Amino acid sequence: MAVEKIIVLAVLCAVLIVLLRNSRPEQAVILSLCAVILLLFWLLDAMDPILQELRQLTELFSFGSQQGELLLKSLGLCLLTQVSADLCRDAGENTLAVNVELAGKTAVLLLCLPLFRQLLSFAAELIR
Repeated sequence: MAVEKIIVLAVLCAVLIVLLRNSRPEQAVILSLCAVILLLFWLLDAMDPILQELRQLTELFSFGSQQGELLLKSLGLCLLTQVSADLCRDAGENTLAVNVELAGKTAVLLLCLPLFRQLLSFAAELIR
């Protein structure tokens, strides 16, 4: 995937969105959403080698597959939350964006609860 294609698509969509925003704001929001979804699919495709390299590194350094998967899932949740919140802000829905961010933070915390439990049990055993 070429970064140039992503840049050209993003700039073209941004120009179209600016032109549409005054006359048809609802279509501008839909175009923005479609552009972001398309760009996300391209980025996910481009991130595949990075994710595979991270998996290999976690196995190589005995980081643990569970912790490595947890890290990758948390990273994915953070990225999706940020993009969703930015889309809500672009649509003029700041309150909705804040709630999306709160939901993302809560999801990451829920995802990490087993790791917190392991850390606390390890600390308790060290104290004994």
